[in-house]
This record gives sequence, structure tokens and C-alpha cells, in this order.
Amino acid sequence: MPLTSQLLFNKEDPNLIRWGLYKVVRALEFINQDCGMVHANVCPESIFVTKAGEWKLAGFELLDSFNESQPKFMIYTGAIRNYAPRMSPEFRGQQWSRLKGLDRGVTDGWQLGVLIHSIYNEGDVTRQSGQFNSQGAVPGELWLLCKRLLSPSPEDRLAPATFMQVASRQGGYFDNPFVHSNSFLENMAVKSDEEKQQFLTQLERDIDKYPETFAKFRILPELLKVMEFAGGDSKVFSVVIKIGNMMDRDEYEQTIMPSIISLFKSDNRRLRFDLLTNLSTFIHQLPRRQVSRDIFPNFVKGFFDMEPAIRDATVKASIHISPQLEDKELYELVKGLVRLQTDRESSIRTNVLICLSKLVERQDMRITKSMYQDVLAPALLNSTRDPYPPARNASLVALLKCAPHLDAKLVARRVLPSLIPAMIDTEKNVRVSASKVVSMFVKQLEAHATKMPDTTTLARKPGTAGIGQPKEMGDSRGQAKSGALGADGWGDWA
Repeated sequence: MPLTSQLLFNKEDPNLIRWGLYKVVRALEFINQDCGMVHANVCPESIFVTKAGEWKLAGFELLDSFNESQPKFMIYTGAIRNYAPRMSPEFRGQQWSRLKGLDRGVTDGWQLGVLIHSIYNEGDVTRQSGQFNSQGAVPGELWLLCKRLLSPSPEDRLAPATFMQVASRQGGYFDNPFVHSNSFLENMAVKSDEEKQQFLTQLERDIDKYPETFAKFRILPELLKVMEFAGGDSKVFSVVIKIGNMMDRDEYEQTIMPSIISLFKSDNRRLRFDLLTNLSTFIHQLPRRQVSRDIFPNFVKGFFDMEPAIRDATVKASIHISPQLEDKELYELVKGLVRLQTDRESSIRTNVLICLSKLVERQDMRITKSMYQDVLAPALLNSTRDPYPPARNASLVALLKCAPHLDAKLVARRVLPSLIPAMIDTEKNVRVSASKVVSMFVKQLEAHATKMPDTTTLARKPGTAGIGQPKEMGDSRGQAKSGALGADGWGDWA
């Protein structure tokens, strides 16, 4: 989009104007010094603004060199609409000899001064050269340089390269945190690790102060490149997530989500660790189907990683990814956690049990009864015999939370018999926990027993043969036998 259409918008944020001018001056410096040419058409119409708010110099119709016998800017200026107001005095008077021996950039310097004055004064580019003497809304530190750009004498006029040097000095117009941050970001690949850490710390703290469009469309792509090609960093990822929070759902799914899915496929352990430790900050913004299909298959690989830190981070992240999984993947997640109960790292075994405990107590979990009965209960009972005391204690806590979902027969036949030894554990906190769990399960069985029938055995009617008895015994001896039965159908001897 042309700068003329964005001037009012950009005036709302002075940093975008400052950075935009920085980019334009850098482009002119390159054209003048490195290419040995003159742009000769610097104006708002020659500048376009990206979606991020960055300025891009265009309008190269008159670009040429003084080394040519008849440069285009000496002949075709009449073909450019509204060109006269930005013509320098020597251009207007065709005094080309005055430019001999001078920095070739002084011609573009005049037009840069006109551009600056126009931008800060409501985009008015139709004034005559004599009317650029008033400061208007141009900032004070910039106006001093702007006057030197608009010097009628080319000998006293600043070229863009000199303007850049002076404006970048301490206290100058380009000595600004926003300019420094963006300049660093452009050259981040060649910076030292220490410099990167300092920059990212600052960026993490100040990202909320940046223009939203600039953060989303300029800073974010650069940070995603760093994540993908430089191995990632927790601070980088933190800034990425903060920028993601500025986006609506559609923007997030189009910009952030493809990158996150791609990053989960990486074999870089440092990157995967950052993804896992920051999972809680972004996973809720991803569609459940996308998480189950594209992220979970790579997520579960962390359960089998050779690096303990990755396995541990995967266990902890399971709490956050579980609500976003389909039923099939949720079952696989629980099975993956259960497998880690035999991990050689005692801390990981303990964290698995804590994770399972947290999953059970969540109201939004879709753990089926069969999963409680066939997967969780046996696994937790095995962990009550773990050699690591905190793991034993964590298993008892998890069993306590599973209690409402366990069948009474399972509790009576398998759970309680397995828990009794824990009541004489060598660790007091384990004994205390075991006592609470056993007591709770006993009360649960007692409550269940009150709802059971008194008996499931049917009493025989007098004179009927008992099962397996000869028919004739149903007469005299059978009746005599029935007389020996109590009211409840059991023998008096019992």
C-alpha cells in the first residue's frame, strides 16, 4: 500500500515513522554509496508500506548515474507527476555543474528533507521549496538535520549517508530502542549468544509496547526462523506466544499453528524441551482434531526419549495436552504414562503418578470406567511397591482420587489386599497415606454392602427335594430335614 494512504495511521505511532525513515535512508545510502547512482524520485508516492508497517523504497523510474552522458533524471523529470515541488534548486535551474566533485547523494538528500517535512506536516508534498523553512510538526532533534538536508547550497547539504551517521549518534533521531531492536533483529544470525540473550530478555519485557501489526507481521516471522533454524530458546518462544495472544483465532491458525506443528517434528532436543515446557501457553488455542492428528504423534515420542529431561517434560506437559485430545489419543496418552512407571529415574516415576492423579481429578477428562479398572488401578497398585518413597506416597494419593470410579469387587479382591502392606511401610508419610486410603475403601465397601440383598440363596419349600437329593427323600426324611432348618434356611448347627 502506498505511504500516502498510511500517513495518518502511522502518525499514531511515531516509532513506525522513525523506523520507516531509517529504512528509506539505508536504501538511499546503498544506492548512492554502494551502487554509485542517484534515486532522484524520493517522495511518499515512491514508498510502499507492508502489512507489518515497514516502508519499502520504490519509484526507480529516474534511477541513474552521473557517469552517464545524459542521466534520466536530467531529461524525464517532466514525466513524473507533481515532481516540481521536490526539485532541488540546482535541478530547477539546470545547474548541473554545481554538483561536480560533491557527494552524489546530495540530490537525494534534498528530496529526503522534503519527504521528512511532508510526513510530519500532514503529508503535504505540494509546497514550493521556499516554504520548507518552517519546522511545523517535525521533531526537534530531526529538524536540525532536516534543515541541513534542505540547504539551498549543495555544498552545505547532507547526503543520506552522512545523515545516517549523524542521526545514529547517541541522542540522535535514530538512537531509539525501537530502531535498535529492529536493526538487531535483522542481523540476529551474526550476533553472539550473549548479545542474543540480552536482546531477547529486553524484547520479552517490551513486546507489548510494540505496534501490534509490526509485532505480528515483522517480528514474529523472524523469531519463528530463529526457532526453526537456530535451535530455539525459551525466551524466543515466550515472545512468540505473547505475539500469538494478540491474534484472533483465524490469524493464529494461519500463522502460529503451522509453525508449531512443524517445530514438533524437529529432532532438536532443546527446541522440543522449549515446546513442552511452554505447552500450557498455546495448546488451548489449537483445535482438538489438529492436536490429535498433527501434534500428538510427535508428542508421545517424548515418553521414549533417551534424555531424562525430555521424558520428564513430556510427563508434565501431558496435563495440558490431555483436554485437547480425542478419546483414542487420550487412551494412548494414559498408556504412555503408565509405561513410564518403570522408568529408571525415580523423579520421573513420581511425576507420572502426580500427573495421573491430576488427570483423574479434572472434571473435563473423558477417562472411561474400563480405563480406570484395567489400566490405572493395576498400575497404581504396582507403584505402591516402588522403592522410592515419594513414588509410593504419590500412588496412594492417586488411588484415593480413583476410588469413586473403582468397582467394589475390584476393591475387595485386589485393591485392599495390595494396600495392607503399605500400612506398615518404613516411611511414616506412606503409612499415614495408606491408612487414609484403606479406611476410605473400607467405608466405601461398607456403604456398598448396605445396598446388597441379605442373601442370594433361595429357601426351599417344605416337602421339596433338595438339589441332588433322591426324590423319595422329599417325603419323610426330607420333611424331617426341613424341620432342622432355621428361619433363614440355614442349618441350626451353623
